[in-house]
Amino acid sequence: MAVSSRGVESKRDRPYGGGYKNCAVSIVGNAIALALAILSPGGYTGWKVITGYRDHRDALAVFGRNIRHEAEARHWRYEVVSAKDEGLLLYLRKTDFVKPADAITEWNTGNLERARRFQKKKQRF
Repeated sequence: MAVSSRGVESKRDRPYGGGYKNCAVSIVGNAIALALAILSPGGYTGWKVITGYRDHRDALAVFGRNIRHEAEARHWRYEVVSAKDEGLLLYLRKTDFVKPADAITEWNTGNLERARRFQKKKQRF
C-alpha cells in the first residue's frame, strides 16, 4: 500500500486513484475506445467505397478517360474552358482552365479542335 509523507494512505497516492482494480478497468476501457476509434472510420470508409461503386460515382473519371482516348485517336487538341468541378482538370490531365477569349482565339486560328464549357452561364461562348 502506498503511504503518504504524513503516514496516512490517500487516494491520490494510489495508481489511477483506486488501486489495481480500477487500473484494469481503465485499461479495458481504453482498449475498447481504441478499438472503436479504429473500426468506426474503417467501417465508414468501406461503406463509402461500396456505395460509390454501386452508385457509379466514378462517372467523372470515366468521362475524362473517354475524352482523352477519343482525342488521342483523332489527334485532337482540346482544352477545358470552365467547369463546376475542378477535379475535371485532373481527369482530363490538364493543368488549368483556358480563358474563354483565349479559347476563341485558338479556335479561330485552327489550333484547337475541341473546346468545352461545363458551366451554364449567360455569357455566350
